[in-house]
Amino acid sequence: MHEEPALTWISTGTRIRFYNGVIYTRLAPEDADGVIAAVTAKFRERGWLPAWWVMPNSRPADLAQRLSAHGYTPWDSDLGMAADLAAVPDAVPLPAGVTIERVRTEAALGDWLRAFGDGFGVPEWGMALYARLPRGVPPSQSLFRYYLARADGVPAGSALWFPARNAAVVDEIATVPAVRRRGIATAVTHAALKDAQTAGYQTAVLVASKAGEGVYRRLGFRSYGRRHIYVWPQPSR
Repeated sequence: MHEEPALTWISTGTRIRFYNGVIYTRLAPEDADGVIAAVTAKFRERGWLPAWWVMPNSRPADLAQRLSAHGYTPWDSDLGMAADLAAVPDAVPLPAGVTIERVRTEAALGDWLRAFGDGFGVPEWGMALYARLPRGVPPSQSLFRYYLARADGVPAGSALWFPARNAAVVDEIATVPAVRRRGIATAVTHAALKDAQTAGYQTAVLVASKAGEGVYRRLGFRSYGRRHIYVWPQPSR
């Protein structure tokens, strides 16, 4: 991780775009093009696939256009949302046959990864890369708190939260296709939110796909802007 007042970038050692790149940009217009070129060159020299997040408060204001001029292309976009945890419902309906648990063992983490991978449709090779990150620290010791939903004992949904400076960050919310539209995503997300509130947080933030936006609004989230992710083209083989 490289962090300075004007720029923050990360590389996790995997070739998953979402976990490599620039996540915070506050550049002066006269510096922006030189920094974009230098950071991109650093990533390419090391064989990393860079991504660049463009947020509502990113600077300069024309960052997206500058990235396009340097060869980046739009890759993904999602909605930034936040909730006052005091306004989150005290309880939500738990679907029949569904249980929610906090992951505390390696075996349960394996089930969480299964639910996450099936829910997002991540291929086996992608899960092999991704799994290195949560498996890096035993779940009982990790700052990440993983929540797992089971339907009739089978892994069915995932969520997690982790502490940030001013808010709890909620992420990796997924439901396996066979049990969608039963309220599982709502229940597992709610468990993570109430845990964050118990830990002393007043605010939770997340980024929402179109499919998940309604779930989060029902839990008290409001929208505050979009995150756009630009990526350097994948090298041809």
